[in-house]
Amino acid sequence: MRRRRSWVAPILVLLMVGIYLWMQPMDDSIERQMQLKWGMLSGNLSTWAEWDQAIRSGRALRLYTAIFMHLNWSHLIGNVVFLIIFGPPTERILGSLRFALLFIVAGVLSNAITVMALDGTSHFVIGASGAISAVMGAYITLLPRAKLGIFLPLGLYLKVIEAPAIVLVSLWVVMQIAFVFVGTQNSSVAWIGHVAGFLIGVLFALGSRKAIAQMVRREKGY
Repeated sequence: MRRRRSWVAPILVLLMVGIYLWMQPMDDSIERQMQLKWGMLSGNLSTWAEWDQAIRSGRALRLYTAIFMHLNWSHLIGNVVFLIIFGPPTERILGSLRFALLFIVAGVLSNAITVMALDGTSHFVIGASGAISAVMGAYITLLPRAKLGIFLPLGLYLKVIEAPAIVLVSLWVVMQIAFVFVGTQNSSVAWIGHVAGFLIGVLFALGSRKAIAQMVRREKGY
């Protein structure tokens, strides 16, 4: 069976980097206006009536557009690195269309959960962290025995060792949950969005197992 190619994850990386580079030459005031126009601002979204108004006015569309915007280089690079690591193998298993659906749906839902969790405060919600957390959740659900290479500094040298992905990802999840409770209200990181995205990814992967099995059978011709 020919190995499936990953094309959605690379396109997402190029899209996020491209949008960030496109905004860099802008004056700070113009860049801020763009972020306010396409990013999501929390507050006044705790009731069905407020969400209905946000949907009717088009404000809710920013839950989607905010996925592709980033605050600074460190924000962008962190998301890009995680997407490069976890995106292609997850996409090859899920299939490209299903992977794209996971990324968009999880990104929108995790942004929405973040906005509701921060209700009553004016926080700016942008970035693909929730969507990429979902990719991580799907990855570890579909590839529980996978291993990841990590760099271990040994004096003047770096040694690459393999560690169980489930251990590394579990440590990451524990850190995100801990920061949900001990992080400050003024933190620039949406920890709750990371946790929500990861859980969405796990559930999506579990719900996709039957479809994945059918896809594999079709590719093998039986």
